Amino acid sequence: MRVSSLICVVVTIAFAAMPAQAQSLKIATANPYRIYAQISESSDFKQKMDNDKQKLEKEANDRQMAIQLKIQQLRQVKPDHPTYIERSREIAKAGIDYKAWQEMQNDELSRQQKMKLLATYKKIEDAVARVAEQEKIDLVLSAGPKEFPATVEGITYPELMNLVGARNIMYSKNIPDISEKVIAMLDADYAKNPQR
Repeated sequence: MRVSSLICVVVTIAFAAMPAQAQSLKIATANPYRIYAQISESSDFKQKMDNDKQKLEKEANDRQMAIQLKIQQLRQVKPDHPTYIERSREIAKAGIDYKAWQEMQNDELSRQQKMKLLATYKKIEDAVARVAEQEKIDLVLSAGPKEFPATVEGITYPELMNLVGARNIMYSKNIPDISEKVIAMLDADYAKNPQR
């Protein structure tokens, strides 16, 4: 059973089991994907990652140029010269070191992105709870994308599956979406302390 179906069943059972006077359950939605994409902290982090990638690309180019220079210098040495084999090994080692360095840098960037996503998602959950308390909301459902792409061109199968899986609400009528309030709260928190 999908999570969204399970949530609907639990809400229906809980609602039916409530006394009549308590059945004025106040429900809202929040879209964590949209919130994450629109908050200032995410924009700043994306800018930081772009800057880091540019620095790494420059360093990668410098390392590749150093290897190319060694190759050019080696071409000027005759294969029977005593230093030829030693220089060939240095070039091979530099190439291996470059590939290892590149893989480590990519792993580190990926790790930073994943850790930041998890930390930011926790902040989103906390802000949703704070807004829900302020608005006296009893239940906040996660709302995924309302629209599917008009065409499947340019989207991978896993991306499409993620879009389908993100839809926890199949139908809603007049359920308020508190995403904008959450975005405003997170941006205000971030403006007070951008180093968090």
